[in-house]
Amino acid sequence: MPGGTGWETFLGGFVLVVLVVDVFVTVLHASSGAGPYTSLQNRVLWRVSSAVAARLSGRRPVLASSAPLMALATPVAWMTFLTVGFALLYHPVIGSFPADPPLEVQGWAASIYLSGYLTTTLGVGDVVPAGAVWRIASVVQSALGFALFSASITYVLSIYGRHTADAALALHLHNLFRDSELGDWGAEGSEHRSTVRSLA
Repeated sequence: MPGGTGWETFLGGFVLVVLVVDVFVTVLHASSGAGPYTSLQNRVLWRVSSAVAARLSGRRPVLASSAPLMALATPVAWMTFLTVGFALLYHPVIGSFPADPPLEVQGWAASIYLSGYLTTTLGVGDVVPAGAVWRIASVVQSALGFALFSASITYVLSIYGRHTADAALALHLHNLFRDSELGDWGAEGSEHRSTVRSLA
């Protein structure tokens, strides 16, 4: 894009490519698993949760809370990627964008401000991108922000939907086998009951 420095344009483009790939794989091609960033993030969060749980007496609640944390962290990361990626593109030319009233901040603060406004699809606010390329870029970012918001809702609901279904199945199996002939199986029956309870 005109006016941008090489490293900012490259880094901003790279961040946006990682975002698009991660959202596509995680939401639109879920059968192949999570995207590259989401997979890395979830592994890190799981290891941190496991390390914290190992030092506490109540291990299970800590581990159980890691899944909701992962589900919420992913959309937040996506929004951050979109905001930072475009802010890197805007930064070299943000001083040429007219503002009414004039901004009290410039540089990175102004770039993040404009990019955050566009990511949340609130419009351009008091800063207006100058030039056809940057105006088109602002429209693209707003569209991506809206699409990302929708994708995030789909992602979170799908995760909680699967979790609810799994929990309901585990509870059903627990109730089904609680008073069944498993009670007459001795040690093997106790092992099966313990497995079913662990799923609930």
